[in-house]
Amino acid sequence: MRENRNQSALIAMSGGVDSSAAAYLAQSEGLRCQGVTMRLLEDDDGRNAADAESVCRRLGIPFSTLEMDGYARLLPD
Repeated sequence: MRENRNQSALIAMSGGVDSSAAAYLAQSEGLRCQGVTMRLLEDDDGRNAADAESVCRRLGIPFSTLEMDGYARLLPD
């Protein structure tokens, strides 16, 4: 592992394979990582956020969920 602890990465986590691999690879390169998920829809059941949180927990990196469902109303139809 490279030593890049003075560099950080905020990883947009969907709970899927691609973002999970990105978090793993960034951490493997020695970056200080944090995962984040945005919940954009009012009917979001939270499963993707739970999957993303589980991946972050396994990697030992902090995780946050941004509740953004109110912003969807501001988007044009």
